[in-house]
Amino acid sequence: MSVCPNNYYAEPVYRTCSLTCDPPYFADPATHECVLHCVDSFADPDNNRCVDQCLSVLYPNADNSTNECVLECPDEPDYYADDHVCVFYCTTPAYYASASADGRLCVERCPNLTSSYNTYGDPLTGRCRETCSLGYYANNNTNLCVDECPSGSFGYNETRQCVALCPAEEGLYGDPFTHLCAYTCSEGYFGSQISQECVETCDGDPLDLTDVDYWGDALTTLCVERCPVKTYSYGENVTRTCVASC
Repeated sequence: MSVCPNNYYAEPVYRTCSLTCDPPYFADPATHECVLHCVDSFADPDNNRCVDQCLSVLYPNADNSTNECVLECPDEPDYYADDHVCVFYCTTPAYYASASADGRLCVERCPNLTSSYNTYGDPLTGRCRETCSLGYYANNNTNLCVDECPSGSFGYNETRQCVALCPAEEGLYGDPFTHLCAYTCSEGYFGSQISQECVETCDGDPLDLTDVDYWGDALTTLCVERCPVKTYSYGENVTRTCVASC
């Protein structure tokens, strides 16, 4: 008999047709043989069979690098489980590869490593990362790396995070036009020392003598208490800007 009948497999040690294959062999339905390595299928150690899909509880993921069913996808190559298949890039839309205590998985939302320490889905790498790629900023509301921070927050280049308040000690202001922390505000905006944001109208009330008045200085794009001498020397109360003449 050249080929064993259906549901039997050629056992290489005793050269008999057997219903099962013993380790380290796997029953291959395609060839009706007990084989050491499965071809175009995956070796499932749970039942010693070559299978098209890895569905067992102990070995639920198909590793294409070894053609084996594994508990967890390998880190060499850098694989992650996506719908029970180990892949280098997650194929499920808007999913990111995450290596955490839960395993090497493709996830919809990147995990928080601690109560105050998150990872973020980076669209450039397809990975959950602790720091976003250059040009992207970490959004703590969604755990995503974004190229523009949401309204009310600003991209801080030092940490590549979206922050509600830019660091005053660094002379940075939140620019609502660019959604970035900037040393110089966009045209028509002025850096406010009160809100630490770029504003269209500087703070101040000329009728309130106890209040500190500020005017927008076009040269520095800052709100200043006193307009510079000789250049834009006068504070105009309606627009709250420094002007050359009243």
